[in-house]
Amino acid sequence: MDKKELKQDLIRDRIIDSIQYISDQWQYVVALLLFVAAGISAFSFLSNKESDRFNIASEMSGVAQNEYNQGDIEFAIEDLEVVLGDYEDTHGGAQAYIYLIYDAYINNDDSKLESLLEDYSIYSDDPLLESSILETKAYRSLGSGDYSKAIDLLNKSLKINNMDVLKVRLEIAKARVYIDSKEYGKAESILSSLEDEGLPDAAQQNTIDELSSYLSHINK
Repeated sequence: MDKKELKQDLIRDRIIDSIQYISDQWQYVVALLLFVAAGISAFSFLSNKESDRFNIASEMSGVAQNEYNQGDIEFAIEDLEVVLGDYEDTHGGAQAYIYLIYDAYINNDDSKLESLLEDYSIYSDDPLLESSILETKAYRSLGSGDYSKAIDLLNKSLKINNMDVLKVRLEIAKARVYIDSKEYGKAESILSSLEDEGLPDAAQQNTIDELSSYLSHINK
C-alpha cells in the first residue's frame, strides 16, 4: 500500500469513527442542537423586544413633547416623567430628560434640577448631551462657590467634546470661573489663547472682549 492509499484509508477511518461517534452519542448531539436553536431564538426574541421598547419610548416621548409645545405643560410633564422613569436608557428617555431639565431651569425649580442632574446617567451614550450636562453642573458649582469642582466638570466636558464652537464656549466658562475665584492670571491665559485663534463666532468674540476688558480694569 503506497502513501496515497494509506492517507485515503486514514481519512476514511476518521470519517467512519465520526459517524459512529455521532450515532452512539446522538442524544447529546440533538440536545446540543436544540440548545443552540433555543439560544438563537431567545436572542432574536430579546432583540425584537428591545427594539419594540425603544420604539415605544420614542412614541411616548414624542407625544409628550407635542403636549408641552402646545402648552399642556402639566400633562406633558407627567408623561415625560413616566418616559424617563420607565425608559431612561433609550433615545425617547433622553428626549424626555432634556425637556424636564429645560422646564426645571426656566421655572427656577432648583431641587428638581439638582435631582435630574445627579440621579440620572441617561446621557452617557450621547457625547453632546453629556458635555452639556457637565457644563450645567459646572455652572451650579460656580453658583455655590465650589470653583475647583466647576473647573473639573468643565475639563471633563472638554475631553468629550470635539466641536470647536462648544470648546470655545467651555473655555470661556472656565475663564469665568477663574475670574470669580480671583485667579485672574489663569483667566487671562485662557482668553489670550482664544484671541490668538481668531474666532468666527461674533457673539463669543464679544464675550471674550468684555471679559478681557474687565480683567484689564481689575489689574489696574
